[in-house]
Parts: sequence; structure tokens; C-alpha cells
Amino acid sequence: MYAQHCSALLSIAQHLISTLMRRNIMEKQWLTVAEAAEFLRLGRSTVYRLLREGKLPAHKVGRTWRFDPEELNVWIRTDKAKKFPVADQKGGANG
Repeated sequence: MYAQHCSALLSIAQHLISTLMRRNIMEKQWLTVAEAAEFLRLGRSTVYRLLREGKLPAHKVGRTWRFDPEELNVWIRTDKAKKFPVADQKGGANG
């Protein structure tokens, strides 16, 4: 009897986790290349170059690229981003 209850609870828990994960993925705000470029204050061609070089966190969906803003924020704060000099608002280079 105890094993049956545990099995039933486990099944319910797995269903709930699966449902919540799907909902979270669907509600996540994904950025396009143009939006990611604006977010990072880079040109679109620079974003594409970083993608080709494997230096930017992104997800390929069919033939298009999508970006998670949270992953881009982490990327900005890592050494990977610091090695890539990005012009600041005054036109100089940071890095």
C-alpha cells in the first residue's frame, strides 16, 4: 500500500514538474538577433560574427537564432565578454 502511494505521488510530482518546465519555457522572453544586438549595444554583423566564432550564448531555432537575456547578462559579466572590446557610449573601447 505504501509503495502504491509513493508511486502515485511520484507520478503526480513528475507531471507537475514537466508542466511547470513547459510553462516556463513558453513564457521566457527570447530575443532575436536585432534585439540581442540592441541589448548588447553591438551591430548585427558583430553579433553574427560572435555567433560564428562560438563566443556568444545563443540557441538555434530552425534557421533563426534566439537569445536568453539572462544568459547574455551572464556573458557580459564573464571574462569572455571582457576579452571582446565593446565601444562605450563615448566611442572608446572598454577592455
